[in-house]
Order: sequence, then structure tokens, then C-alpha cells
Amino acid sequence: MKRNDNERIQQQKISIKNTYIEKRKISLTNWTCSSTCGEGLRSRLVSCVNRASGHKVPHHYCKRKKPRELKRCHRGQCPRWVTGKWTKCSVRCGKGLRKRAVRCKNRRQKYIDDIFCDHVDRPKSTTVCTRRECVLFMWQSGPWSEVSSHSHIR
Repeated sequence: MKRNDNERIQQQKISIKNTYIEKRKISLTNWTCSSTCGEGLRSRLVSCVNRASGHKVPHHYCKRKKPRELKRCHRGQCPRWVTGKWTKCSVRCGKGLRKRAVRCKNRRQKYIDDIFCDHVDRPKSTTVCTRRECVLFMWQSGPWSEVSSHSHIR
């Protein structure tokens, strides 16, 4: 074989190899965050595809470094529970109840429907309160009687 033929064959091999590589591309989907608020993980699908057919091929065909598939994301403050002040105890003695308002608030400080807050973390809206012990027995006195003439007070 002549030198020119050898060079021509090598160039053809290189050309075929480059064509093969150029016909591959990395396909990326849009990032999606795992949470609707607060901290989460963003993920996307990364595939090596044949440019001509659009079919997925093994990753080793794409020569560039594979792009990241995961990264952190932050979607802003989550809605949170806000509590009001406790009421006075419902009884004067013994055990009673105290109540308070518990509402859901978004990051803009607007009250929103309770379904948007995490119900596992919902603070109590009622609690038991204990006042002094109720007195069950007490003295009861009637009206004073009239003074009789036979009584002598000394």
C-alpha cells in the first residue's frame, strides 16, 4: 500500500469517528424541584441520544462530561401555622379548657386555607386548664331569728 492510501484510510477513519461523535448529543429535560416550598432537590433526566434518529444510546457514546442530574433548590418559605392568644380558662374551679386561634399563613403574611400548612405540625387549638379545687362542702346559714324576751344575754 502506498503512503497516500494509508493516510487516506486514516483520514477516513478519523472522519467516520468524528461523524459518529457529532451525531450524538446530550438530551436534557427541564429541572423539577422535589418540594413546592423550602429546601428540596432539583432533578432532570440526562440522556445521550443519536442526533439523526433521536433514539437514546449508551452514555459512553457522548464524549463530553455528563451534565449534573441533581442539585439543591429552594422554593421560598413554606406556609406556616400562626397562633393567637389563649383564652381564659372556661371554669372558675376544677378542670376546664382554654382555646386559641390557629391559622395558616403564607410567605406574604396572608392567611390562607389550612390545607396548605403541614397538619402534622399544627399547634393545638385547645388545652386543659386546672383552676383551684372546687369546694364540695360549705357552711350554709339561715336568717337570724328574732330576739325573744326570755333570753338573757350577760
